[in-house]
Amino acid sequence: MDTPIEKRKGLRPKTMLLILSGAGIVALSIWLIATAGTSVFRVQAERITIATVIQDEFKDYISVIGTVAPISTILLDVEEGGKVIQKVAEEGQMLKKGDTLVRLENNELSLQILNSEGQLAYQSNELRNTLINMERQKISNKQQLLSIDYQLKLLERTWERNKNLFALHHISQEEYLISKDNYELAVAERALRYEQMLQDSIFRENQRLQMGISLNNMEQNLQIVRQRLDKLNIQAPVDGQLGSLNIEIGQLINRGERIGQIHVLDDYKISAEIDEHYID
Repeated sequence: MDTPIEKRKGLRPKTMLLILSGAGIVALSIWLIATAGTSVFRVQAERITIATVIQDEFKDYISVIGTVAPISTILLDVEEGGKVIQKVAEEGQMLKKGDTLVRLENNELSLQILNSEGQLAYQSNELRNTLINMERQKISNKQQLLSIDYQLKLLERTWERNKNLFALHHISQEEYLISKDNYELAVAERALRYEQMLQDSIFRENQRLQMGISLNNMEQNLQIVRQRLDKLNIQAPVDGQLGSLNIEIGQLINRGERIGQIHVLDDYKISAEIDEHYID
């Protein structure tokens, strides 16, 4: 207990540790103060663009995933229904405008065309018979008019002769008046007959015109029905690629039913979904 302890010279290890720790804290504080609010990002020089700062609209760009699609798609809707008898084109095939895709069959439409053709033939015969009858009636009217004019001349000559004979007192007044009345009656009947022929001619001409109009309408209807028959061959409306064709042989297709689509490949567009945050 009474042994004297000699005081060591120099700094103790604990003191050295405290000094080093304090120095480290001071150095860290100085570095944090010096680099506060700054960061370092290394980039290649060729990727740096330098421009003057101006007051302008800020454009925000985002990256999204899109799908390249044809500029337009033509839907194929059937204009005339029927039964599929032949499938000419296949999906993915390149088409030209007017190429046949599908052939349909419609027996009801074919029967309708036959009926229309029969009615047209009947109406044509009726019009032809009417024209023949009109010509016959016209000739008959001329013959009757010639006969009337002949009889009128005979009556006029009889009346002129009787007038002279009556002036010479060779015939009675009654005989003279009868010849005069017969002539005047013939003149009136001739005028009436001519008016009747004129009215009959007008009526027949109107009948001919009406039948001609009816015949023309029937021809137009037949042409329309035949065009419907042509539509049983479904054709490509534009140049493009057949995207889909949802039919099978023997399938019944209704009028207006959609059977496929054609992609127009003249140009393209990109379809992409944008997050609602960027709607504005």
